[in-house]
Amino acid sequence: MRTTVLPELVLTAVLVFTLVCKRQNHPPDAPVVAGPNSGFVDSTYTFTTSATDPDGDSVSICFDWGDSNMSEWSELRASGEQVEASHSWHWSGSYQVRAKAKDCSGSVSQWSPGHTVNADFDFPSHIVDTIENVHFGEAVYGMAVLPAGDYIYVSGCRDDYVHVISTQANEVVDRVRLGPSSCWSPDHHVAAMPNGEYVYATWHSNDYVAVIRTSDNTIVDSVRVPDDPCEITALPNGESIYVHPSGDDRIFVISTSDNSVVDSIAMVEDEELCHLAALPTGEYVYAATAYEYQYVIRTSDNIVVDTASLGIEATGLAACPDGHHVYIAGEDRTLVVRVPDNAVEDTVLVDGYAFDVAATPDGKYVYVCGENSNEEGAVFVFRTMDYGLVHTITLGSGSIPNRMVFLPDGSRAYVAVDDEVVVLGFWPTLSEGMIDTSHISE
Repeated sequence: MRTTVLPELVLTAVLVFTLVCKRQNHPPDAPVVAGPNSGFVDSTYTFTTSATDPDGDSVSICFDWGDSNMSEWSELRASGEQVEASHSWHWSGSYQVRAKAKDCSGSVSQWSPGHTVNADFDFPSHIVDTIENVHFGEAVYGMAVLPAGDYIYVSGCRDDYVHVISTQANEVVDRVRLGPSSCWSPDHHVAAMPNGEYVYATWHSNDYVAVIRTSDNTIVDSVRVPDDPCEITALPNGESIYVHPSGDDRIFVISTSDNSVVDSIAMVEDEELCHLAALPTGEYVYAATAYEYQYVIRTSDNIVVDTASLGIEATGLAACPDGHHVYIAGEDRTLVVRVPDNAVEDTVLVDGYAFDVAATPDGKYVYVCGENSNEEGAVFVFRTMDYGLVHTITLGSGSIPNRMVFLPDGSRAYVAVDDEVVVLGFWPTLSEGMIDTSHISE
């Protein structure tokens, strides 16, 4: 009889003990997420948390990434032990990262408070400021940033001045008067010397190039160049300036040692509008024209070593910082020209019209500014890895962006939009240190 009753009593005791344990189990406390508050799209970031269980049970953690994705439940860990997980976001935006814990008995905690993470593109993609009402003339056409990134020199059409923008304050802090305008000028352009000591500015109306000393923004010299000098570029070593006059079929070479014209380079007849860009190595200067031609000038002897028909009316020209490609904007596309064989390697189409092109200092992206199909000002951002469109920045109806420059560290882009300058940056709270951009120029 005893052998029959004892197992029943043991079984009953086990059942009672189990029911009591279940009844007394408590869910873990809500965890708290720790990790970065900002980051870049498609970069992976790690977050940590831990949860304490009142009953000392082991716990598992699950993360909600705020983008409709959740992590798998982690392996069971001891109460209070740290758990980490990683995630990347594929779209810019503000996300709330949360976590919850589950003990070994299946009791689940409340969600943690949201941990805000702002994911941004790793290129300037937000309008963070606008420099306006500073009398740039009818439109800005020339922009040059000093190597230190502290000042940008701006010139426009129907304007007698070169304006100096402080990039710290994003405002015009000085103006340099070139002289009275005697006729309408389609272009005034500027080029900064690599040492930052001088800026060369073309003065269309009076057939000269002004030499501006940047320490006090004084014109210290002028170089006579015939037939309405417009487009201008400087070699990276600072020894020469190349200038194209809108009324001439030649490109003139200025020696900066004595500010004299030392050479001229002939082009096809009637090349009245030409854009210039020097390769980072300084070995070649590229010229692209509104008459659909590309010229490659060897700077050692100023000989045109290659010409090609582009098939588009060029409106903008830029060299990639790595020196492997040149970008030529015009009409509804930007041509990707491969160096050194000068073949068109790819064509980047825009949904509208392309006015200018510029590459980010790290060479990862190409910006094409112009109009979209709705006739709104726009900046199209392409990834140079595959020339896929990754982002479009709309500037507004009736706005026509003409020129762009980047700060040397890549933290901001300045886009000339009619007679204003729009500043593109990272999140508007960048000044509060929300996003670290120190790696961009690496």
